[in-house]
Amino acid sequence: SYFIPTEIGNVPSLKRLHLQDNKLLGPLPSEISSLSMLEVLDLSRNYFFSQIPNLLWQAGGLPNLEHLDLSYNLFTGSLPSDFGVSWQQLRTLRL
Repeated sequence: SYFIPTEIGNVPSLKRLHLQDNKLLGPLPSEISSLSMLEVLDLSRNYFFSQIPNLLWQAGGLPNLEHLDLSYNLFTGSLPSDFGVSWQQLRTLRL
């Protein structure tokens, strides 16, 4: 199993991140929220656990996000009522 390194936040121009089916493990690094150009985030079919970091949707995080797939993981907790409010471009959401 592997982790997403926190250095992922050092690639702010990244538009698509497809890491589905990679046996990735652990909590999502909050540094993903600094990927301001990100349009597609597919982390489905991995072993991510804990809560989805608030930074992903708060304070305008990921403003260009169109597709989010976090399905088939091990996340815990419930989503707050403001989940995804800042994602004006969002077309697909899979949890």
